[in-house]
Amino acid sequence: MKSKNVFLDYQEIRTILNDSPDLMCRKMELGRQTIQIVFMKNLINQEVLNEYVIKYMQTIPEKHLNYTYLVNNIPIEEIKTENEKNEFISSLLKGFSYIYFFTSVA
Repeated sequence: MKSKNVFLDYQEIRTILNDSPDLMCRKMELGRQTIQIVFMKNLINQEVLNEYVIKYMQTIPEKHLNYTYLVNNIPIEEIKTENEKNEFISSLLKGFSYIYFFTSVA
């Protein structure tokens, strides 16, 4: 799982990765949060993504849908925080997913 420290727009990621057909972006609306999960579909275990990330995020209270809570509580073995664009892309290509929170304005 990636942190929110580096934000690359999905289109920018697609450009960097030459429109790779393996690049996926999954958006979820959870309460007032829009969450974007970016990953390379052939490099991750989609069962783990679905069962331990997405389902987990769908079951926790909305007040816990934030970076700090997830880093400390999500049932995933390895969590990385990337601060550089090239490190972020490298981690995507090593099978990590990237989670970004968009706060909705009411």
